[in-house]
Amino acid sequence: MSKLSIRNSNLLVESSGLATIEFAIASSVLMLGLLNGLETARYSFQKMEVANAVHAAAHAAWNACDTKHLPALSKCTTVNTAINNGIQSTSLGSAVTLSTTTVSGKTVSYPFEGYYCLTTAGALKKEADYTGTKPTDCSAEGDSAHTPGDYLVIKAQATYAPLFSSKLTIGSLFGTTLSATSTIRLQ
Repeated sequence: MSKLSIRNSNLLVESSGLATIEFAIASSVLMLGLLNGLETARYSFQKMEVANAVHAAAHAAWNACDTKHLPALSKCTTVNTAINNGIQSTSLGSAVTLSTTTVSGKTVSYPFEGYYCLTTAGALKKEADYTGTKPTDCSAEGDSAHTPGDYLVIKAQATYAPLFSSKLTIGSLFGTTLSATSTIRLQ
């Protein structure tokens, strides 16, 4: 019994492996923070790339269609190619696709084009679809001095997959769909 108690008391004062244990605990905490930072940066970068892709698509549509070929979705034959090239122009490439939405029970793909006016609050409000007759003015919004503008709305998305599939990082808490919308006035 006395040998056992002497051996146990020696273990209590022994400290040769203590630095190794402390380093293992500290480096695990630091590594977890590094992995979470990496996951957050990767998510932010991909979200930014989707936004850049949508803006590139809007500018490509604006460059592809002059004012003689408006509304663009019906009179500009190169607008859809320009939009698709724009949304796939970032490092995410073909992972970025045009979004869809449900309108009156039907699934419709972006882009949307229409005639919009500014409200008194400064927000855009759709006055008519591009396939309809262009309103002569924005009197519906209390501004009869201005005519509605032809706007193109593009929305795209990409799927985000966390770098680490386990619950090791906060990446599994982020949304899986990254989306962005861009609205550009064509005329």
